Amino acid sequence: MIDFSQLRVLTAEERKQADERHRQQAIDQDTAQRRERSRRTVTIALTCDAEFRHTMQGTKLVSFRGKQSNGKPVQAVWYAPDYMDHEEFRERSHQYIEGSTWQLAGYWKPFKNNSRQTSFTFVAQFVEPIAA
Repeated sequence: MIDFSQLRVLTAEERKQADERHRQQAIDQDTAQRRERSRRTVTIALTCDAEFRHTMQGTKLVSFRGKQSNGKPVQAVWYAPDYMDHEEFRERSHQYIEGSTWQLAGYWKPFKNNSRQTSFTFVAQFVEPIAA
């Protein structure tokens, strides 16, 4: 015989606290992983507004095109964390405008372009504004 009296139903407040703990654990884990991947930093001035996109799998990303202080062009991409909701992601779109300067922490990722030459994209883990 099954004793249903030992089954416990969480209250709304307990569910809310459990959800908050789960979200905080996801944030902590994501931040630690991003810190581990942040081996380089690059400072760029955007040459055009950043492009906000969503992949077919639902991944949210921002593509940057800019120049370093020495004039060298940089292409970069930042993948939004899974826990970031659509509204929070959309709010950032007003920040990444042409002419603004940003410090990106991350790593360089090589890829073969159409002419079979190796090019590099900077995969940003953290994006911080530089005061003008």
